[in-house]
Amino acid sequence: HQNLKNGELLLTQNIKNQQVNVVDPSGKVVYQSKMVSSKHTINVNKWPKGTYMVQVIDENNAWGMETILIQ
Repeated sequence: HQNLKNGELLLTQNIKNQQVNVVDPSGKVVYQSKMVSSKHTINVNKWPKGTYMVQVIDENNAWGMETILIQ
């Protein structure tokens, strides 16, 4: 689950130790990190406006994807 507020993207997951990738509209990975807790915050204040894809990949390589719009 994700929530975008005040220039911060808050990700909440039930499982820890997941890989988080954020991909910009051109397909470039603009953010990569490992979630070490059930909540993870990403500062997106300086990112250009556009639609981004958030990928969350678990230890079994199963993944989910959500779209965020930065205006």
